[in-house]
Amino acid sequence: GGQILLRGGNGDSDIVFKAQASTATPAERVRINNTGLVIKDSALEFDKPSVFGFQFLHNDAGNDLSIRQGDANNANYVTRFNINSSGNVGIGLTSGISSKLHVNTEMSLGPDANNRGIINYSSNILSFGTRQSSTNYFSTLKITNGEVGIGRTPVELLDIQGSAAGQLTIAR
Repeated sequence: GGQILLRGGNGDSDIVFKAQASTATPAERVRINNTGLVIKDSALEFDKPSVFGFQFLHNDAGNDLSIRQGDANNANYVTRFNINSSGNVGIGLTSGISSKLHVNTEMSLGPDANNRGIINYSSNILSFGTRQSSTNYFSTLKITNGEVGIGRTPVELLDIQGSAAGQLTIAR
């Protein structure tokens, strides 16, 4: 049999739960620190019944820090944010974070969901668009294979599409 050890006091304001298997040295399993945060398996967990659960994970091997979010039952955690050992930040990525800020697929700039600029990378196309008063203008500017398209996906070095009645294409 094993034992469970509950320790506190003596200048250590944390409550530490340790357990051991038969003759092994007891290993820390859960810690409640002096602010009431629960730390389990090197992860800082916020679990409240009426709020989505969050975990802060530290990967000792790669010195990465991850923030994961659980569902309404504080289960099925998904990684939302990573800081890797180089200090690079990834949003929506768990690996391949290659620059100081690396965002998976889309970023928005603006005051609200209906009035914003949008930067997107999908299917080898970098696109810039806007959403104004709830109307989308996603094809404003597209870049792919060294070609630039305004109002359309480019098929030439510079490809411009105007109104439905006219189109202007400039080729090399």
